[in-house]
Amino acid sequence: MELWPEVRSIEPSRPLTGNDWLALLLEPPESAHTPGTPEWEAVAAKHADLHAAAGDRVIGGAALHDRSTATAVRVRDGEVLVTDGPYVESAEIATGIYLLDAADRDEAVKIASMIPASTVQLRRLAGVSGL
Repeated sequence: MELWPEVRSIEPSRPLTGNDWLALLLEPPESAHTPGTPEWEAVAAKHADLHAAAGDRVIGGAALHDRSTATAVRVRDGEVLVTDGPYVESAEIATGIYLLDAADRDEAVKIASMIPASTVQLRRLAGVSGL
């Protein structure tokens, strides 16, 4: 079994609903640091300020391991195609997520503006099936 650096996470504080938001943290590849490095630790420390300011509006979240650990799964004509990362060159890569409790888009934007990331993509959850 391969050992991975510790990646911080916040366990969901309550069950998710269709009124919650996903905040996807995006960074240019050159500023996305590998978990466990001093650079990553410095950026991770900035998230404590977000937690202090947003309080219980942050209901969960986690950092993501380096994009080299990514796996893309595609099904084409019934055939499963697996590609190990990094597999895509892009302007930005995902580095973490937050689950936010916000009544509407304006409130979600207000919370997202406090997240220490180059770009935050907000998506409202469509609902959770209870799986």
